[in-house]
Amino acid sequence: MIPALPRLPDVSGLIEGQSYFVIHAPRQSGKTTCLNELTEKINSEGRYYAVKCSLATLKITEDV
Repeated sequence: MIPALPRLPDVSGLIEGQSYFVIHAPRQSGKTTCLNELTEKINSEGRYYAVKCSLATLKITEDV
């Protein structure tokens, strides 16, 4: 498997700068793998605590 984090070379600077970022790519391109590895890296460094959540199973509802 190709390492995931090298595909996000600028993400550390964005995190240090307390910036928001979006990972946008086609299906099956490794977005979830990248985020999982990034979460583990951030948490292992101990400076920040990363929390991940998935809204993939969220159903669309109508506003009432």
